[in-house]
Amino acid sequence: MHNTNVLLCGGGTGGHYYPLMAIKKDLELKSSHKFCYVGAKKGIENSRIQNEKIDYKLISISGIQRSVFPKAIFSNIKTLIEIFFGFFIVMNFFLKHKPNLVISTGGYSSFLPLQIAKILRIPYVLHEQNSYPGIVTKMFSSNAKVTFLGFENAKNYLQKTKTIFSGNPILLSETEDIELKKTPELATVLIFGGSQGSKFLNDKIKILAEDKKLNFANIVWIVGEKNYDSLFYVYFTMEMGWPLKKRDLVSDVKINKEDDYVSISLSSVPNFIPEDDDYIRISDSKSVWTLSKINESETKVTLQSYAVIEGLPSFVVELFIVEGPIFSLSNLKDKI
Repeated sequence: MHNTNVLLCGGGTGGHYYPLMAIKKDLELKSSHKFCYVGAKKGIENSRIQNEKIDYKLISISGIQRSVFPKAIFSNIKTLIEIFFGFFIVMNFFLKHKPNLVISTGGYSSFLPLQIAKILRIPYVLHEQNSYPGIVTKMFSSNAKVTFLGFENAKNYLQKTKTIFSGNPILLSETEDIELKKTPELATVLIFGGSQGSKFLNDKIKILAEDKKLNFANIVWIVGEKNYDSLFYVYFTMEMGWPLKKRDLVSDVKINKEDDYVSISLSSVPNFIPEDDDYIRISDSKSVWTLSKINESETKVTLQSYAVIEGLPSFVVELFIVEGPIFSLSNLKDKI
């Protein structure tokens, strides 16, 4: 089976999408399979699949909401309509590519491809990444040629299918090193709420961090792209020159975006990270940047700012407030 047409499906989140791309990458190294892909427009694949250089189809489809609230009921009705129209779109994609095999890593976007594979009697294999199988895996596993498992105990919930414990495939790609400010004597804790982030987890961690309850460790916090603008902190250091001691500042950043307007608010949160003995922490500051579009080549930038910097002459404080923004704008201009 060295020249097989393989249809890949699985996505919605990185937990489904990246293992699938890892499988694809491994198969490409070992064979000459021809690949195509079906996913969801609203899934993480929408911004990733173009890099794979294969034919693909993204459809409008959402996951089923497990709630009886009116908003959830309306969403499920919308999903049923999307499934109806999506069926014909995916069927045409199947007829165009004539796959000999379907590989799925689950997620709501794989429901229609697996259903059509079942109707057309095209063999398919599944990979389940979780210790408790998802809905799609449980629905289609009984007819799968085999279901590969990321966690061995998942087989307890899949009694009617052949299972193989394989672990979870890892997608290795080019990486970029980043420098993290860490205290060497402290342990380092990674906080990760999945590929899209967990708002619930992020809110709890934010409270703990601001209350100085995480100062026992270096915290590496991956918040997720959707939560980044509301959970964004910056760390500034200022070299004051002899005989003045260096200052540092930690700010909570809030970004509000509209069509032709962006506002960026920075408020000091002095307790968010432990203080460095080499610096004096600025405990009270606030800045509000606004960027308003004038035309295609001009943007109006305004700034309101204050800072309480103890132990410094007023002219030095004024220099910090005035020269800092000018330096930031100069850097921005250079980057643009």
